[in-house]
Amino acid sequence: MTPYLWFLSLAPVMVIIYLFYVKDTKKEPLKTILIAFGAGVLAVLPSYFIELTMTSWENIAAQAFIQASLTEETIKILFFMLFIFWNKEFDDIFDAIFYSTVISLGFAAAENVIYALAFGEQIWSRSFTAVPGHACFAVFWGYFLIQSKINYLKTNKISSIIPGILKGLAVSVIVHGLYDIIAITTNLTIILIFTTILNIIVILITLKISKNDRPFTDFVTPHDETMSEKKSTKNQSIE
Repeated sequence: MTPYLWFLSLAPVMVIIYLFYVKDTKKEPLKTILIAFGAGVLAVLPSYFIELTMTSWENIAAQAFIQASLTEETIKILFFMLFIFWNKEFDDIFDAIFYSTVISLGFAAAENVIYALAFGEQIWSRSFTAVPGHACFAVFWGYFLIQSKINYLKTNKISSIIPGILKGLAVSVIVHGLYDIIAITTNLTIILIFTTILNIIVILITLKISKNDRPFTDFVTPHDETMSEKKSTKNQSIE
């Protein structure tokens, strides 16, 4: 692949990651950012094989909302939970927005390389559609994972994480599915309009969370912390 195709594939991804990075009040370490990005790249593999089993589907809605949207967003969230949620660096509310975006853009970068190998310079349009689209989908589910983290710190129960995950998954699947429906059935102009609207919504969410960024522990009362510590100590003694 030529240097120009590498540039088309990766430059939009790097630009968007940087834009989110500068809005983070406490800059994240490069090691954890690379872990998140690598997790996104790896997430393409299970997504590809799962979607491959559905290639015979002819219903457009099923292709958009299940084959692509549900599969990809579920796996991206799963990889977030595996690689970031329990990481000690995931300690401020904006981290949920930042790391979810980095994982999704790692996914988008891998997709871009695959598309570049197949279609060459035709991938330029993804810089304005699919790449910012992946970032937008991530912000929606990342926003709900803020509450998942807070709930876990308050209760020390794995089950308290699930509602936030399901809400975030539902919203991102709907938005991603709508994007795919538009991409399949309309032209580039309509896709750009839809993506622009998404970008505006996501910018507002990002600015709000950035402005109010603070540690997750600020949302846990001393009583909650004491209860969590007691439960943790009890669990350790049982083990």
